[in-house]
Amino acid sequence: MNLVEKSKLIQEIQQLISKLQQPSLTLFERAKSHQRLKDIFQSCDDAIFQKQLGAFKERLYPSQALQERLLNSHYQFSFCGLFEAHDDLQQQLKNATDTRWGLTHQKAYGWEIGLNSPDQENPIYYPAQSLEQCFHWLQQCQQDGLLKSDDQLQPVVPVLTTLQPSTQQRSQSTTRLTPASISPSAKVTDQDASSTATVTKSYPADPTHKKTIFEPISTELQLEELHCRVNPLKKKSAQQENLYQLVIQQQEHAAFLNLYSCNPRPEKIINRPVYLAEQIDKRGCFIRYIAVLGAENQMQAMRLLMQIAGMHQQELAAIKACEWAEFKSHCDHLESLYQVYSAQEKTLWQKAQYQAFVPVSLLHTHKFIAFEETPATYSTPLILLKERQKIRVVHGKSRLQLSADESVYPSLLLDRQDAVTWQVIQQTLQQLTPPIEAQQLYQAILQNLKASDTTKIA
Repeated sequence: MNLVEKSKLIQEIQQLISKLQQPSLTLFERAKSHQRLKDIFQSCDDAIFQKQLGAFKERLYPSQALQERLLNSHYQFSFCGLFEAHDDLQQQLKNATDTRWGLTHQKAYGWEIGLNSPDQENPIYYPAQSLEQCFHWLQQCQQDGLLKSDDQLQPVVPVLTTLQPSTQQRSQSTTRLTPASISPSAKVTDQDASSTATVTKSYPADPTHKKTIFEPISTELQLEELHCRVNPLKKKSAQQENLYQLVIQQQEHAAFLNLYSCNPRPEKIINRPVYLAEQIDKRGCFIRYIAVLGAENQMQAMRLLMQIAGMHQQELAAIKACEWAEFKSHCDHLESLYQVYSAQEKTLWQKAQYQAFVPVSLLHTHKFIAFEETPATYSTPLILLKERQKIRVVHGKSRLQLSADESVYPSLLLDRQDAVTWQVIQQTLQQLTPPIEAQQLYQAILQNLKASDTTKIA
């Protein structure tokens, strides 16, 4: 097979995978595309196709792909399972007495890997788009002293058993990958997994990690025109990461931003990206922005942000990155920091069903069109319309009245530039029966816009 033929096949593979992601694809077309992909991979043994084959397996059969990757890795003995939900993984890690790591997988959002050790009060998590990123993160954790490889754990004789699915299980097979000492089951469902496997290992307790604790040379740090006070963190996990908090002297009482650094050198900090995250509480309400300075790479920054949120029993909604020059010029006010954050087109990570947060001080809260809304909860977003330099509330009166303590709200933004006018909104409202729910209105407006575009094309 020459290079031209290989190039054409790779292009066809990419097109088939893209086609399979379309929800409107018929079952016949889906099966036809699956078969064509299998035929291509079976006919090609060259190394150039192995990466495409791995991505294909991860997308359609994640547990099979994980099983193959796990059996060839150096972290089998500390693996606690593949789970359907984040809460199940979190509970498993919290109950573990030794160092453990595990995974969740959702087709829409990819992989999430979590790690916990006796030296950490709470697990740390890292979102990833592939198994390759997950195992690269484990290698980084090993280098940081947070995880031991199988060789370092000196396992007793390993045993691998394969179990057939029982008739009482779902019609779709379930792959279970757990160490013997973990009693709760860890499950994930594939579309077409051919067998159910259990990996069983025996091993001694994980020895205490070697710690490298950084003590700041000074209690102050000068970052160009920003003068910062350095506050060491008492958490052992933070000390292992050389992580400390910075308080900008000019805004010591600012509640909208917490600043952290993992590098004591100003020249490193100002020449590296600033990683910003939206921190939320258990209800999903915005608390503040968290910024990490001096991280060597995106992976380290995301791990530290997850760890910081976990230290306070809180969560993250999304993570972005900006340049130091942008950050230092806009970190003095909530509204200006929001403008920098929202202007970053690339989102490094976001939670499922993410809704962007916007300060209420930037909104025109008086509704142009009055209608009855359903009662709001803390997860109810504001429906907003951006026109020119103004952002107006379309739906959200009940959400704004829910709590007087919030200054930043979850939102779904419509834009006048996308042909969303007050006339379109009025026509959509007339099609709905009050009281009207926020998501219901938002989806109805989008459907009307789509129908209008289709009519114009016809």
